[in-house]
Amino acid sequence: MAGFFLGLFIAWKVYSDVNDSVIMFILIWIATPIILGMVATVITKTLDFTIVGGLMNRLLGAVAGVVKWGFLIGVLALMADKVQEWKTLLETL
Repeated sequence: MAGFFLGLFIAWKVYSDVNDSVIMFILIWIATPIILGMVATVITKTLDFTIVGGLMNRLLGAVAGVVKWGFLIGVLALMADKVQEWKTLLETL
């Protein structure tokens, strides 16, 4: 999920520097998560060769999961707050 949004961000930033081509935007957007996935695989394989590799991988995965779910819950809470504001605004009209 992070790769998707990071890819979108990088494509948006690089898009203005490269020719204004929609195809280039899409290629950058698709390539970024693929490259990040390959980097993550290399890091995982490297950590597996160390003594604490499996433990470190699980701990970092747990931290990433907590951050991901915290972000998702935060976004949902903000959306619920905005819906409540809009509902209150519409009721006053």
